[in-house]
Amino acid sequence: MIQRLEHGEVVDPASNYLRINPVFDAPAGRYEWLNGILAVGLRHRFTYGPVYSVFEVL
Repeated sequence: MIQRLEHGEVVDPASNYLRINPVFDAPAGRYEWLNGILAVGLRHRFTYGPVYSVFEVL
């Protein structure tokens, strides 16, 4: 898959499985709420680089 991306080919996201569980360490203030959430996400690989979609689990 990496070789295909390096050659500028489009890779089907279904062929590249990666899930993430991000943990945040935000300072006190505006984004402090991030410290108390459960988040999950997934990565999509494109020729220009990865894109992460992150979601809060309620």
